[in-house]
Amino acid sequence: MDAKLFVYVAHKDGKADDSALELANAARTMFPGSAPVALVAGSLVPYIRAKAESLGLRASVGLAPREARLALLVIGVAAWSATGNLLCFAATVTVVAFLSTITAIQRIAHVVRSLNT
Repeated sequence: MDAKLFVYVAHKDGKADDSALELANAARTMFPGSAPVALVAGSLVPYIRAKAESLGLRASVGLAPREARLALLVIGVAAWSATGNLLCFAATVTVVAFLSTITAIQRIAHVVRSLNT
């Protein structure tokens, strides 16, 4: 989504001002690719667990289960809403992307170990 359109949609009175545009561009520049990584890794985590359970294994291990990732995103949205600083939310999405990736790797490693025993 274009930064101007995003800020126009997200701004309270529907007007995009220069500071909001600069903030949106800074968030996009500082954290490129965080949102797609968070979406893909966040989708892989429950898929890996479901696939493992279909094989008769348990794979509820990992650093950040669904509840933790959701709580982080809610905190990020609340911080963005309270401060008006998009970077709070962008940083939260980056953290969720990182934690989701680690969790997916942990679950894959757990399933592989379980299948090898």
